Amino acid sequence: LEEEYNSKYRFSTIFSDKDNKHEVDKKKKKYIEAGVLCILMPSNNRSSMEIILTVRSKKLKTHSGQISFPGGKLDKSDNNLIECALRETYEEIGIEKKKIQTIGMMNKYITGTGFLVTPVIATLKERIKYNINANEVEEVISFPLSYFSKEKEIKMTSFYNDKKQKFFYYDFKWQGYRIWGTTALILYDIYNILNKILKTND
Repeated sequence: LEEEYNSKYRFSTIFSDKDNKHEVDKKKKKYIEAGVLCILMPSNNRSSMEIILTVRSKKLKTHSGQISFPGGKLDKSDNNLIECALRETYEEIGIEKKKIQTIGMMNKYITGTGFLVTPVIATLKERIKYNINANEVEEVISFPLSYFSKEKEIKMTSFYNDKKQKFFYYDFKWQGYRIWGTTALILYDIYNILNKILKTND
C-alpha cells in the first residue's frame, strides 16, 4: 500500500475519458473530508477475500439506499481520517476499534456530491457480531473481490452534464445489489492492488 499511496493524488470517480479511469483532479476546490473503512476478510472456503459493505438507510439525507463502505464525514473530534473511519464504523455497524487491525490508507477519491473520501484498509483481529444502527444502515453484506476476476469488462454508465459534456462512472450489479460510483471504483482498485501484491510475492 505504501508504494501505491500518494497523499497528493485525488482521483475523480467520474471520468470524461472512458479509457482513463484514474483522472487526477487538479482543481483547488474544497471538498468535505471523509474516511471509509475497507475491511478485508477471507471467504468461507478461504479461497478468496471478501469486503464488508453496507446498504445505507433510506432515512439518510445523502446517498440514501446506496451500497457503501462503513464510514463518514470527518468530525472535529477525529485526530485523523483513520480515527474517523473507525469511529463511523462502530457507530454504523458496531465493530469495536480494538477488534480491527488497520493496514494503511489508499489515495483519495472525489465523489460527485463533493466529498473527498480516503479509504482505510483493515482486517479483523477476531470474529465479530454486527450491531447495526438502523437509523444509518439497513443491511451488512460481504462482497467477494473474486467477482472482478470473472468479469471480462467492468461495466460503466454514461451521463451528460449541464454543458452537454459526456462523463462515465463504474456501475455494476451483484446478487441484485447495484454498486456504482465511488464504492465501485474503490472496490475495483482494491482488487487490482491485492492482485499486484500477490503477483509480486509469487
